[in-house]
Amino acid sequence: MVQCMAYGASLNAAGRLAVPHGILGGLTALERHKAFVRERQEKPAVVEPAPDVQLKTEQKLAVLRALAVHEAPEAVAAAAGVDVRTAQWQRSRLTTQLGLPKTATRVQVLEAAVARGLLEVGEVAGQLSLFPSVLVLEAAA
Repeated sequence: MVQCMAYGASLNAAGRLAVPHGILGGLTALERHKAFVRERQEKPAVVEPAPDVQLKTEQKLAVLRALAVHEAPEAVAAAAGVDVRTAQWQRSRLTTQLGLPKTATRVQVLEAAVARGLLEVGEVAGQLSLFPSVLVLEAAA
């Protein structure tokens, strides 16, 4: 049976809601939320990489350079010249815009940035041992 989700906002002849308050299309808010979560788990969102123009803002590049040198969020923020929340937000946006899953590690973000040409291999040279794919890219160049 298909439920109409718009029915809950319909009015009857007396001008009142057709279904009791809190029920939309025969489902309570909790039932609608559970259905929404179940649907999102069944088919996760496909992450598409963003164009390079969106990635090459001054603040994002500063956070990337700081991330190449520092691990601690406070140190990354200080090196990038922004507050910690902004640095964390930019790192999160970079992860998504590089087409990586939200669970991507710092190393994966830096590898993707080098692969896209946002960072030079020399900018992460002190940590090349952490980047096996960067070594492959450097050897191929």
